[in-house]
Amino acid sequence: QNKYGVEIHKKFSIPVACILFVLLGAPLGVMSKKGGFAISTGLSFGFFLIYYVLLISGEEMADRSFLSPAIGMWSPNLINFLISISITFFMVITGIMAN
Repeated sequence: QNKYGVEIHKKFSIPVACILFVLLGAPLGVMSKKGGFAISTGLSFGFFLIYYVLLISGEEMADRSFLSPAIGMWSPNLINFLISISITFFMVITGIMAN
């Protein structure tokens, strides 16, 4: 029964992740503008790898009934959102986004 709940939540959480990656990409793009292509590619790959590991581990724990399907599928999005907001807030406070 949990596997079906996981699949239902996955159908909605992965499209929301695309929007959250856009929110994460804007400040990272501005921040890594000085570093060049290698730094921006490394940051992008790093954040995607973290998200993927969290998504797969949340899915496995929800399938095995360690977590509820909602928490297992939406917690990577919540973590991604918190990181996006904190990086954007840091960029606005330091004035990097304005320049």
